[in-house]
Amino acid sequence: MTSKELKEAINAHLFVPISEELAGQLLEVAKVLVSEMGMEEVDNYSRSFFLNRISPSFKGQFLAQYKDTYGEGLHLPSVVIEILEICVVLLMLESDAVDANMKGKASLIVRNNAILRKGDWTGVLCPEWIEKMYAVFPSKGSKAYKGPVTYETLIKTIVPQNTWSETGLDANDQNVYNQLRSLCTSVVRGRLGAYPNKHEFNSISSPFAQVYVLVEKMVRTWQWKYIDDSPVKRIMEVMGEKTKKRKMMGGIIEEVKTQVPNITIFAPKEKSSILLARINDDKKSILDNRMFNVLEFGVYLYYEMLLETYND
Repeated sequence: MTSKELKEAINAHLFVPISEELAGQLLEVAKVLVSEMGMEEVDNYSRSFFLNRISPSFKGQFLAQYKDTYGEGLHLPSVVIEILEICVVLLMLESDAVDANMKGKASLIVRNNAILRKGDWTGVLCPEWIEKMYAVFPSKGSKAYKGPVTYETLIKTIVPQNTWSETGLDANDQNVYNQLRSLCTSVVRGRLGAYPNKHEFNSISSPFAQVYVLVEKMVRTWQWKYIDDSPVKRIMEVMGEKTKKRKMMGGIIEEVKTQVPNITIFAPKEKSSILLARINDDKKSILDNRMFNVLEFGVYLYYEMLLETYND
């Protein structure tokens, strides 16, 4: 982020443009605030941004920091405060000083809160910044390894033996390790491919309840975060044409609550797990009258559950 980029983002929404000097000052203040941010602030700021609101704590903190830094007070239009609020989150995700683990969680929080704009992105400020924040999420997945050791050879070498030493494989050989890792990921993919034939899946009539139990399996049981593959692609592969079925969120929640076994209902801890919170209580949501298809519902759930289990 440069002062020029910030100036252009702000001036796109003002009749009287700000100078690059002021943009530079605003950027420096924003950078100071980044060092004091935690996940609660990321959640509050991104939620307010998607709701076209301003966090009172952010506005007060930003203007106080500006005065401390430059020795004078500053009055800014509300739209500028909104842009600065999400700018601080983007700066955190771009900062080399911020831990990669924190960046991953922050990116998921932004992604999850974006559901608040489902069906209506009109008037969202700086949409290109939101796309950048999505891209920050670091993949923990491992790519399939292609090398001289085949799965067949590896299985025949390992399974008949009782100890590692009897296999004759070099425990320090990176190629052997890579192939073992690939073998593990192929097992997970195999579980996913077989799941549509399971009774616990087929006995559920609602495709929305089906995609819930599918995603819950992917995240909690199969540890899909370690697979270098798209959840969108795999959900479509399992659900097929059912991914296109649409329903209001209020109706979806009823189907999930009545058809998903209580043992698999995910009790959320994160504030940005908006769908999981709605499933777990009976409080009406602003999303109840929004339309979702099965794929959208499944993908939103996937990332909420991924954040919930991020450090597991």
